[in-house]
Amino acid sequence: MSRFTFMYRCPAKINLELRVRKRRHPEWGNRHELDTIYCGVGLHDYVSAEARDEGTGLVLALPNNKENPRPAPGSPEFESNLVIRAARALAEACHVSPDAMIRLEKNIPIAAGLGGGSSDAAGTLIALFHAWGEAGKFDAPGAIVPGGDMLMSIAANLGADIPFFLGSIDESGLAHGTGYGEKVEYYHPARPTWPRPADPEWEKWAPKAVALAMYDDGLSTADVYRRFDEIGSTPGNRNDLQRAALDLHPRSADAIRSAQSDFGITSAFISGSGPTVAALCSSIGEAWQLAEYWSRYHMADRTASVTAPDTMWPLPLENPNFERNY
Repeated sequence: MSRFTFMYRCPAKINLELRVRKRRHPEWGNRHELDTIYCGVGLHDYVSAEARDEGTGLVLALPNNKENPRPAPGSPEFESNLVIRAARALAEACHVSPDAMIRLEKNIPIAAGLGGGSSDAAGTLIALFHAWGEAGKFDAPGAIVPGGDMLMSIAANLGADIPFFLGSIDESGLAHGTGYGEKVEYYHPARPTWPRPADPEWEKWAPKAVALAMYDDGLSTADVYRRFDEIGSTPGNRNDLQRAALDLHPRSADAIRSAQSDFGITSAFISGSGPTVAALCSSIGEAWQLAEYWSRYHMADRTASVTAPDTMWPLPLENPNFERNY
């Protein structure tokens, strides 16, 4: 069995604009139809995958989770983790046994509207594609070698944000997402002749730096959408879910107000389903100052100043085939 390990730096995302259609679709997990601008940002989880012997199953290691660094297979924490769901979905689609050691280092807050779980799932799909390929699993009788379309289909069925992260490894980290997660078009400011559409006004969607206000008490995406169904959105907000998120998490409004009134930053808003507040800044220095201000006056439990856009990226390990695979 090949013991090559493949590791990915998995970025967070913010939604520079998020429009939520009222219509839900039963074939897409009863999701709402979305129209959004994704932007990867420089806050990262790290996912690595290594093939295990046939029939030995999946192992999940969470090295910076002091309470439960290796959840037991079959436990709720194990089975509900998106990296495990991604591994099982890939194995099922390719007709192979799901055998792998997956390590997940979490730095992106959970239930924060930053897409950390989705990014981890995308990193897992790519890492396992390489790890299982090197181990020869896809060469077995009846197995299917996954192509790009298959990986994107698996990603879209797992979650609405996962295709964006999956595709960002070869793209700009800035994209227009529509439908139910299955349609992603990347902006290419440096490649105006690229075949896929590039927004001629791409600069308005491309922040240089972002300040993030994050909170220990996350928000359930399902709860936010349920509240959105009840109270709708506020005209003029970048994010149609902002009204619902602030109704469930009023503390986020303090960070938005302070960015606007104390720093003159007009673009401060809830990212995704919240409660994280993102403020678009003119420089990393301005983002750092705002993040420090939020921390000093306890407007957030955790802050970060990050660059943008950012993409998923492979990390070199002691792997003789690294260059060939990447």
